[in-house]
Amino acid sequence: MDVNTESFVSQLVKLVAEAGLKDVEVIGGGKDWISDVEREGLKRGLHVTVHNLASA
Repeated sequence: MDVNTESFVSQLVKLVAEAGLKDVEVIGGGKDWISDVEREGLKRGLHVTVHNLASA
């Protein structure tokens, strides 16, 4: 992910949560991206699992 804005992450996680998903897997990404997804996931009751791109 080259572009990371708070509003993009917020809207993405919102759509995932509204789809009824409770678990999300993130494969790779920068520290800020992962941190933002985890934070937004917590707000919406999503469990976020992060996998290192090298081990995926």
